[in-house]
Amino acid sequence: MGLQHITDDGNVHWDCPNGHGGQTAHISHEQVEWMRDGDLVGLPPCSECGARMFVKTNFTEQELAEPVVTRGIHPITKQETILSVHVPGAPNLTWMNVHYEKWMVDGVETTIQIIDEVFQHPMVARHLELKRQLHAAGKKP
Repeated sequence: MGLQHITDDGNVHWDCPNGHGGQTAHISHEQVEWMRDGDLVGLPPCSECGARMFVKTNFTEQELAEPVVTRGIHPITKQETILSVHVPGAPNLTWMNVHYEKWMVDGVETTIQIIDEVFQHPMVARHLELKRQLHAAGKKP
């Protein structure tokens, strides 16, 4: 869930929480409004069912903490790689790109996961951009 996209000129795009497809509104829309003391932004109701999406825009420092990535030589592939990832904050806000490889280990074909990249969930940047644009437009909690 969350915002699908926010344009530089303030158009917000999201999917209905009940599955009725894409919704769009400009940040100036009267129902794009701060909720719960500025922790959330409410988006206008779905044009089909009336359901509203509420977007988190305040994240704690711990939630935004960078994951601790340990690099080294993989014991099977013998290549430099990411060996482990520790997420001190919110694991659901950290994404990883991975791929799988088949290797022979002691005569047995084994599938191993290789972590290619670790990064913050792209939703976080979109939600923070919504917050920034609302403040810039004079909409404050």
